Amino acid sequence: MGKKKGGAKKKKGGAPPIPSATSEEFLKNYSLACKLYGTEPSDCIKKGMETEEGTPKPYLFIDEEVGPAGVRAATHAVAGNHPDMKGGMFTGFTSMNFVRCNAQPDGAAGIAEVLRIGGPNMPLTSLLLCDSRIGERGCSVLGASLGYGANNTLTKLKLQYDETISDRGASVLCRSLRMNGTFEKIIYFFIFLFFYFFYSSFHNNLFTTSSTTSSTTSEILFYTYCMLTLL
Repeated sequence: MGKKKGGAKKKKGGAPPIPSATSEEFLKNYSLACKLYGTEPSDCIKKGMETEEGTPKPYLFIDEEVGPAGVRAATHAVAGNHPDMKGGMFTGFTSMNFVRCNAQPDGAAGIAEVLRIGGPNMPLTSLLLCDSRIGERGCSVLGASLGYGANNTLTKLKLQYDETISDRGASVLCRSLRMNGTFEKIIYFFIFLFFYFFYSSFHNNLFTTSSTTSSTTSEILFYTYCMLTLL
């Protein structure tokens, strides 16, 4: 009698799914974070985690002046790293959008913490900060989280209508992004001056690796468009 063909089939290789808090756990974690930071929950988040069609929202969007504490509460809930929070990180968002939030540098620091802690496990690809007054220090902490391999998922950053970002702040941020091998676009849009930094979407054009020195260099295509605006 021949031997039976048996034995469990080997599972195909591949990375295990990234553990994530559920939408319900995220909302509870957000309520807890608001209490910790002494701020009221944003109506934009309280409205729920689903679109009008009933599908999960792939984005975090806050369009009200929640201040630095409000921004930090939202990002802390995304990170899910407080001992009393359930489910861990929430990985359902592919973009975070903060509009007229008055985030200031401390709010930007909270966003940077998510980018740094999440790393490859946080599938954020786009970040928008519009009229959020993050200043030079905010640019510095965002640059630190995106440079030197700290984050390899974000590909697009938009900083719009923020007169607190000085030339130095923009310079600090761009210098950090030179060390990021996955970044594609950064868009600055000010009231009187429009800077558009376009990083070629083809990484071969953006970064070249020397086989002799094993060092990575980058070439940044820099376009500046000045717009005179009549108010």
